[in-house]
Parts: sequence; C-alpha cells; structure tokens
Amino acid sequence: MNDGSKVSVGTFIGQQLAAKKRAVAATRNMGGYPAIYPEVARDVLKQFPDLTDAQRITVFGTLKEDAELTTKRSGLPVIALGSVSRILGIPRIAASRKE
Repeated sequence: MNDGSKVSVGTFIGQQLAAKKRAVAATRNMGGYPAIYPEVARDVLKQFPDLTDAQRITVFGTLKEDAELTTKRSGLPVIALGSVSRILGIPRIAASRKE
C-alpha cells in the first residue's frame, strides 16, 4: 500500500477500513466486521510507528466512530473496542495523564 507517496493517517485509516469492509462483504459473513478494527489499528501503527499520544487517541476515536456507524447500519451487536484500545496504548496514555 505504501507506494512512496505521503498519505495522511486519516486517509490511510479510510483506505484500510474500506478495503477490509469490502473483503468482509464479499464473504457475506457479517460476523467478520468486529475483527476489522484491531487489524486496522495494527496496520496504522505499522505504517505510522511514531504517532504521538494525541494522534493515537484520535485514531481510536476514528475507529470507534466507524464501529458505531457500522453497528447501527448492520444491526450487529455493539462492536467491542477493548483490543483496539490496548493495541493503540490508550490505557497507558490514560494512566500517564492521571499522574
């Protein structure tokens, strides 16, 4: 996916979500949607390893918003994002802000 051109984090997330949702839709297995979000979080960190804490929180918010929209549109149960939070280091960030 990285062709040498600069792509923003937001654009990268959008591209990843679209590609992974198309793949799930092709299988006609609605249960595959929850697995998309941890995969995208890992892909973002692989592509952008130097994200700041604020950027990681923003990535989480973007994925959370998309998961909520997907849940509403599909009628799936609420998609849990605990693993996405852990992958992005959100608990560590929250703990360091409490100190």
